[in-house]
Amino acid sequence: MINFFAHCPRSTDPLVIGLFRGRWRRKLVILFYAGLSGVIVMYEGVSQITPLYIRVAETLGASEL
Repeated sequence: MINFFAHCPRSTDPLVIGLFRGRWRRKLVILFYAGLSGVIVMYEGVSQITPLYIRVAETLGASEL
């Protein structure tokens, strides 16, 4: 699977500046994209944890929330 969000959100600034002319709209789009990419990358990292690590954590006292 190709991860399109695992890059610096600042690399899309020239594209956003060209597409969104309004000053406030441009800022909101950049902030939204930066937050969204961080959440997606974090979810992908957590979802790919090996079950062995989960069992080790449970052995050491971790519990599900």
